Amino acid sequence: MGTYAALSAEDKQRLTDLLQIVRPLQAEILRLSRKCEIAVADWNSGASAIVTALDAAEEIPNSTGLSGARELTKENLAGNLMAYITTCGGFSTAGHIANMLPAAGATNIL
Repeated sequence: MGTYAALSAEDKQRLTDLLQIVRPLQAEILRLSRKCEIAVADWNSGASAIVTALDAAEEIPNSTGLSGARELTKENLAGNLMAYITTCGGFSTAGHIANMLPAAGATNIL
């Protein structure tokens, strides 16, 4: 096995360039994962029943203040939440968080 110290300057630079992308990415994934957990918990604790009771074409207005965001139908909202459940769930495990934390830095995931 080789050591980092034994890498060429070019190889070290290549890893440095990669980590300039990976470290902030890890922090963002951890922040998004936490937001997904909150959204999924709210969905599972009763919001899904409210959305399910809506008519299929009923539009839910944008009350976020996000510029350009539009109304959502129940299919839009339910589809988004199902995607969060399947996509973000894997990032929320204790093992995955422990693995990503050193790359991100604890203070960068708040």
